[in-house]
Amino acid sequence: MPNTQQTNIAEILDNIAMSCRMEGLEMTDEIRAMCLAIYNGSTTLQDCLHKINAKYL
Repeated sequence: MPNTQQTNIAEILDNIAMSCRMEGLEMTDEIRAMCLAIYNGSTTLQDCLHKINAKYL
């Protein structure tokens, strides 16, 4: 059984994904993984944003 913190994070990510869909965007598995990495402290938001932006340059 998952602990409460894991459940809360899953619910938060699901809410973010729903908000993205409402704006016509899609939250990919890659973006979800980045969110978790930021939450876990293994990367920073700035590093993730650089990775995302590099795809569109």
